[in-house]
Amino acid sequence: MIPAQDGTRQTAGEHRQARRPSLGEAVEELSALAAGLGLVTFVAFPFTIPFLALTAAFTAPVLVVMLAGAVLATPPVLIGSMIARRRAERRPRHTPGSSRVVGGEASNPTLDRRFAMARIEGVSRKQASPMTKIVYRLGPRMTKKLTGREPQTGTGLEPITVWAHSPKMMVAMGKFNGPMRKGKTVSHRIQNLVELKGSAMIGCEFCVDLGSQICRNSGFTDDELLAIPNYRSSELFSDEEKAALDFAVGFMRTPLEITDEVFANAQKYFTDRQLVELAGFLTVVNLNRFNAAFGIGSAGFSEGRVCVRPDRPAEVHALQPVAH
Repeated sequence: MIPAQDGTRQTAGEHRQARRPSLGEAVEELSALAAGLGLVTFVAFPFTIPFLALTAAFTAPVLVVMLAGAVLATPPVLIGSMIARRRAERRPRHTPGSSRVVGGEASNPTLDRRFAMARIEGVSRKQASPMTKIVYRLGPRMTKKLTGREPQTGTGLEPITVWAHSPKMMVAMGKFNGPMRKGKTVSHRIQNLVELKGSAMIGCEFCVDLGSQICRNSGFTDDELLAIPNYRSSELFSDEEKAALDFAVGFMRTPLEITDEVFANAQKYFTDRQLVELAGFLTVVNLNRFNAAFGIGSAGFSEGRVCVRPDRPAEVHALQPVAH
């Protein structure tokens, strides 16, 4: 049962929110759009040049006026872009302890650490491929729909800029990520809940920052976010949600630890199809290890607000040489 604002209690089903588009779905759609534009251009190209030549012959004055307008408009656009870039560069970086974290442990340096940048530099807009530039342009809009606010200390595109070093892999990830998130039998609330818990277990700082704000924007309260680490003893989560969280915790561990008891308990609340979709969704969540491996830190989506902390913060450990 979940407390409502009027003091009554609601079931998990009554508390579920309408499904929102996911970032994976956005990347998949952008990839398909880019591929479609490329196909249309390839097919139409042989007919385009004669058509433009014929059009120019009859509309030369109009084209001259349009060209002049474009030339006159270019300097203001460039100046505006330069101003926006300089403002972004002057934006303050994340300061330790400015975000509230679970358990009131903001003083712990391992929790407050933020990467000023990833371990490798992302691909800039100037260096990006045409398809990647489309993702760079439209990605922030989709992210804002999910979170309801702008990132405060980053761009929100940090993982994509790293993936952009291999555009084909980036597109492949989008095509895989999107359909895997389109299961309709598991509630959006439970998906958000298990993804945030899984990301915390991985130690992905970018993910818990983004995921905490997505959960908050979809209807989670601060008390519910604070209760996630001790969800088993919390009255804020239903038995169905606890069963899903137990399944997620066992799934995300290495080696996997889904016992017969945990699986049998999950079967009380989820059908076979729901369990398959839940496991498939957690498979996608597990790919957040990519962000943790490259040290991609918080973008500030939850800046100044409650943010679930990583269970095992990603840290750099020196590997010992193998003895021969």
